[in-house]
Amino acid sequence: MIYHITTPQDWRQAQEDGSYRADSLATEGFIHASTAQQIAATANRFYAGRHDLILLAIDEERLNAELKYEESEAGQLFPPHLRAAQPRRGRGGAPLYTTGRWHLCV
Repeated sequence: MIYHITTPQDWRQAQEDGSYRADSLATEGFIHASTAQQIAATANRFYAGRHDLILLAIDEERLNAELKYEESEAGQLFPPHLRAAQPRRGRGGAPLYTTGRWHLCV
């Protein structure tokens, strides 16, 4: 599993559109994600104090697009990047996302 933090508004839009696309897909060419080991640091760095977030758990084996992991020169694993919008259902028709309300306490 990989994880992505979003807002209720963006998740509702994904439900209407039939696929999820973060703003970063248009501006940077990918959707930011995190591993289980990275999600707390990502949340603290970018979303400290927010109480209106949704955490998407994304099944890597059902993705319909490239998921790219990159390493720093020191061998540190950067958060993975998803290279395309994703439909709500992945390969085989199974749901791609699991959602849950998440309250960040810093």
